[in-house]
This record gives sequence, structure tokens and C-alpha cells, in this order.
Amino acid sequence: MTTKAQAFGLFLQEKYSEALDAFRELADEDFSMQINLALCAAILQKPDWRTTDGLLNDWERLPAQGLIYLAEIFLASENAPQALKFIDAAVSKEPDNIQTYLTRVDVLEALGDGDGVLETLKTIFPKYKNDARVLCTVAGYDAHYGQYEQSGYLLKQALKINRLYTLFQEDFYDFLLTTGKERQLLKYAAEAFKLRPENPEVLYVLATASALTGATKSADGYFRQLSKNFDVLPDRLKSMWADALFGAKDYVRAFDTANGISDEYAFKDGVKTFKRKTLYLMTQKNPDEARERAKQWRSENPDDALICHCCAAILGEKDKPTPSPEVAKALFDEFASDFEDVLIGNLKYAGDDLLKQALDAEPLKKVRFSKALDAGCGTGLQAAVIKRRLKADGTLIGVDVSGLMLDEARKKAVYNELVQQDIVSYCNGCAEKFDLIVCMDVSSYFGDLTPLFKSFSNALTAKGTILFSALTMNDGAFALQTGGQYKHSAAFVEACLERAGLKTAASFDGILRYELDKPENCRIFRIEKK
Repeated sequence: MTTKAQAFGLFLQEKYSEALDAFRELADEDFSMQINLALCAAILQKPDWRTTDGLLNDWERLPAQGLIYLAEIFLASENAPQALKFIDAAVSKEPDNIQTYLTRVDVLEALGDGDGVLETLKTIFPKYKNDARVLCTVAGYDAHYGQYEQSGYLLKQALKINRLYTLFQEDFYDFLLTTGKERQLLKYAAEAFKLRPENPEVLYVLATASALTGATKSADGYFRQLSKNFDVLPDRLKSMWADALFGAKDYVRAFDTANGISDEYAFKDGVKTFKRKTLYLMTQKNPDEARERAKQWRSENPDDALICHCCAAILGEKDKPTPSPEVAKALFDEFASDFEDVLIGNLKYAGDDLLKQALDAEPLKKVRFSKALDAGCGTGLQAAVIKRRLKADGTLIGVDVSGLMLDEARKKAVYNELVQQDIVSYCNGCAEKFDLIVCMDVSSYFGDLTPLFKSFSNALTAKGTILFSALTMNDGAFALQTGGQYKHSAAFVEACLERAGLKTAASFDGILRYELDKPENCRIFRIEKK
């Protein structure tokens, strides 16, 4: 005979088909098992799930609790509009039942009705501010909107009112994790674990907190315990563990844990981005391990150009030719939303300052340009600097292969036109000519620069100016770096310019940005036609 604990264990593992059979076995004896039977059937979208417990027969006559069950079932089957109908009926029947409002919040959240959520919380908070369930829910929304001080206060109150309930709330642990309170996270998770050692969510939080506080041996023990109890772990929990390992700088196991996780459940930027970032950092601590995993990952994804490019860099294939524009598109589409925060905040990007330095030097100091091209404009970091050096009726056009980067650039309202196209194709095909072409921190995504310079030559007026940056190295031509970017020797840049009918009029050296806290040296070239 299947026990309730076994049935719920299968459900928590997301083994819904097996759980369905287990709940069906138990349903005759226990009404709550009927509800779980219906929930499983809903998740699996079984055609006959609506009749499994008979709740839909004369549903209007059901008490509020029955309507809450129906709302939860329809919510599980991703039918939020129908769920709203049932939960609103429950609210009407029992307007003093706090659970109806809390379920309504879940339903409105699924519908994307943020205003409805906030209105519901405003309705219940004054009346139920001594209810831990309400406090935890409101605290979660406060944290979501950055009101961490208020969120923390509410969670402390919830702990005082109902410690057991609060200790098992996801919002509670999310708050501690988001606000960097790892040691408190560990303390409370350990307490919860003592109360319910069989709970996989708590076990993962405990493992996460242990890893973040440097107690990797303890974290391993908790993880092995969970793995022993559940053959197949839910992807959401695996991603939690991978994130924890990443935070603990255990990049080898973070990468391995991410294998097989679906993008639907994992990580802010998706599995591929997480693995690329992890693999790159792995090269700093475990280069041999990184190369081994790069070989394997590439062999498993031979048609994914971005993965292949990343792995080639990790494997030290320095002379790898320039990848297709689609690789750059995929890369920058991934990073568009927080690109500037990372580039300026973390990498200390100085491209706009170096560009200003070049424009303020003789003979450009007093020149005003008629038509400028920001080639590889990204989110528009250089736009304001360029715009200030245009004539009153001057035009600024931005070109980038990433549509999502252009969406961010559009918000600045500086460009006259933004074009989604790779730079070479655009410059080779455009009939109009520019008297200024700016190309900052773009050469690092090209190996041979000759095609790029030839396209610039086509788009440049006879007396026009190109301002161009290149990450520099001393010898050779170009070399793919571990991070997936190219460096070029100054001599190679000059040779490529020669082939394109261009020449260097002046140049100076600077630091473009930092990589792993080390300066990335570059050279700024002022280029003209021969």
C-alpha cells in the first residue's frame, strides 16, 4: 500500500504520472488525496481530470474551501481566468476567509495583473496584519519592488507570530539571499531542516546557504542526502544548487550541475549563458577541467555557433576565423538588459572617455560633422559624445546586429536612425557616405580586420575620419582570447588598413576596460583614406 509520504515524495520530484497513480490509490479514503489527484491530473492535462473528484458538479453550491481547491486545480492546469472565477466566488461566500484572498493573489499574479495583486494586498493587510501568511506575502512583494527594509521588518514580525509557517516560506529565503544575509539564511534553514528533514525545498536552501558561507563540505552532505532520497531532482532545485556552487566559486561542479537543466526552470539568463560564464571562470582556477568540458560541450552542440566559438576560445584555438554575425547577435541579445550595468559598473568601461579624448585632439577639436555612423553602437554608450560633435542639422545613425541592444539604444532618444544589420553588410551596401565613422570596442569580435576596413572605406567620404579601437597585443596578427574576444597587434591593424586603402593619421594608447580586475589595453586609431 502506497503511503501519503511516498505519494507526496513523487509529487515533489515532479514525477506526476507516478504520483497520479499513488493519489488515485489513496483517494477513496481521503478527500485531500482526491484534491491532489485532481491537481496531478491537471498538471498532466489529462482529458478527464475534471471528473476525477466530482468538484465541478454543482460548483456554485460548494463551500469556499471547495472553490479554493477548484481555483488551485485550474491554476495548476494554466487556466488562470477560470481559476479567477472560482476564487472570486469563494471570496463572495466567505469574505473573512484569508485563504481566499491569498489564493486570489496567486491567481492574479498568474494573470499578470500587478495592480490587482497590490489592490488585494491593500484590502487584506490592515485587517490581517497579525497573520503570518499575509505578512510573508506582502513582504515578498515589497522585496520585489526593492523595499527591502519594509520587507525585512514584516518577515521579522511573521517569525514572531508564526515561526513554523514563516520558516517554510520561499519569500523568506529569497529575501535573505537577495539581501546578502547568507549566515542568517543558514541559521533559519538549519532550524527548518530540524523540523522537517524530509522537505526537499528546505534541504536545498540549507545546501545553498552552506555553499555561500563557504561550508562546502556540509553543502555536499546535504546535496548527497537529497540525491539519495530522490532519484530525479526537479530542475528548479538543480539550478538553485548550481547557483550556490557558482557563488562559492566551485565552477567545475556548478558547470556539471547545470548539465541537462531546462531553460524553462533555470537561471536568470538561461542555461547556455550560465555555462559559458562558468566555463570562462573555470579557466582561471581549473584550466585542464575547463578544456575537458569545453571539448565535450562542443561535441554535443556542433551546430551551435556561439557554443563552438566559446569552446574554441577555452581550448586555445587562437587563430580561429571571425565567427558569423549571428554569434555576435546571440551574444549581445543575451546581455542587452544589463549590458551597461556590467560594462560600466563591473568592467569600468572607458570607451566614451577615450572617444572624447580623440575628438578633442587636433585636428578634430573644432570640427563639426554632418553625418556620423556609430558602427556596432550597442546600447548607445558613445551616442552622446558623438552627438555633441555634429552640426546643428547633423545626422547620427547607429548600426548593430543585435535588435535587443538597439531597443536599449532607442531609449536614449539620441540617434536619428537605428539599423539592425551586421556592420560589414551595412557599410558595403549603403549608398550614403559618412564624414565620421566611430567603431569602439567592436574589433574584438573580428579576427581579420580587412573586410571591416574595406566596408568602412566604402562608406567614408573622401576626407572623412574613422575613430577605431583595438585591444592590443605585442606580436603576431590576431589571437582569440579565453573570454571569446580577439586582440590584434598594431602592425596587423596597419596591414589591414593598407589592404583597404586606408591609413593611420594618429593613434594613442589607453585602457578600454578591465577583465577579471586586469586592465585591457587598447589603441585608438584616427584613420583616413589614402
